[in-house]
Amino acid sequence: MNLNKTITVGIAIFLILSVFAGVYAHNIDEQEIEKEEEETAISPEENSMNELVIDVNNKELGSTIPVPGTYEYPSGEEVTVTATPFAGNAFEEWTGDYEGVGKEITIAVDENKELTANFEDLVVRELEIDTTLGGTTEPLSVIPIHSFDDGEDVTVEASPHPGFEFHRWTGDVPADMEEENEITLTMDKDRYIKANFQSTYVRELNINIDDPLRGTTNPLPTYFDVNHFYLDGTDVTVEALPNPGWGFDLWTGDVPAGQEDESEITITMDENKEITANFKEMPERELRIDVETVPPLAPDDWGGVTNPIPTSDFDEFPMPNINYHPCPHGEEINVEAIPFPDWEFVEWTGDVPEEQKDEIEITLTMDEDKEITAIFDYEGLSLPDPPWDWRIYQLDIDTDGSGVTFPASSLSPHYYLDT
Repeated sequence: MNLNKTITVGIAIFLILSVFAGVYAHNIDEQEIEKEEEETAISPEENSMNELVIDVNNKELGSTIPVPGTYEYPSGEEVTVTATPFAGNAFEEWTGDYEGVGKEITIAVDENKELTANFEDLVVRELEIDTTLGGTTEPLSVIPIHSFDDGEDVTVEASPHPGFEFHRWTGDVPADMEEENEITLTMDKDRYIKANFQSTYVRELNINIDDPLRGTTNPLPTYFDVNHFYLDGTDVTVEALPNPGWGFDLWTGDVPAGQEDESEITITMDENKEITANFKEMPERELRIDVETVPPLAPDDWGGVTNPIPTSDFDEFPMPNINYHPCPHGEEINVEAIPFPDWEFVEWTGDVPEEQKDEIEITLTMDEDKEITAIFDYEGLSLPDPPWDWRIYQLDIDTDGSGVTFPASSLSPHYYLDT
């Protein structure tokens, strides 16, 4: 009896424990299933698609990769977009749902987005590079025209050949860079530059004048396409020669100190040099001409005349009475003594060069007012009665347009003898 109770109680306990174990296992299984469902479940946001609209401001200037259009991507996907400007244009910036200046960008499509690539028409600037004999440049001058973006900084270097040295830049070069063999230019405009080289054995002298109508030089100015080359160390003499009506003012450029005001200078050609002769307008000069005889005779007994005519006041002589002959400053005037029959010319006195005093025809440079006298000697015959065979002619000179004449038109009339 007791044994039966014991067995019965054991079975009951076993059944109770089995029920609890089944419930527990069932709960565990349900928890694992719920966990797996949570891990594998897709949220509505992650399961959606978003649009990315890619556009350009001007289809003539550039495009994109991918090409402009509307694209769908899973929400949150990262997309790479590249701006590609066409030749002659430049990428400027991105606008829309992304702002930046990098050509290639990565954008997260976590919502509908719009993106615009902005391009600009690129302004191209031209740099023309030239050289003298004796060197080259980088970029190469043998390719004379180089193109760059507007505002781009460009470095140009001059390289001399053996036996030459770099001298200076000329053209569109900042003044503080003219003597630097390597320069940097900002291409904000079209530019022309020239690299000037000089031989270490031969030097070049450029001679300029401020105005070709005012004067010239000896040797001739390079204005007339004349090049002057000298061996290194040669001393060269250069003279400024003003035209009539003008005077020498000063030299500028590579002129030795202390010689700026001298019309004739000497330059030592130890490097390439450039000088400029400057001229200034000068006042009109007066030439007075008189005649005398030896021995002195009556006032009306002249013994001869001159050409141009004398400026003395002789009432009985059939020619105009003038006080002086006006002459442009620096003009060279030829004056001739003409003796009457049976008279002979003796000499000139006054402002006459010493070496010309005995010459019947002289040349005067009118760099100042001058007075001269022709002396005639009587050989024993009387002065012929008027009218004489010599005729006096008046010359009036006028100009039409720009230019000058010699004698000067502004000093008309001019009087001359018919000899």
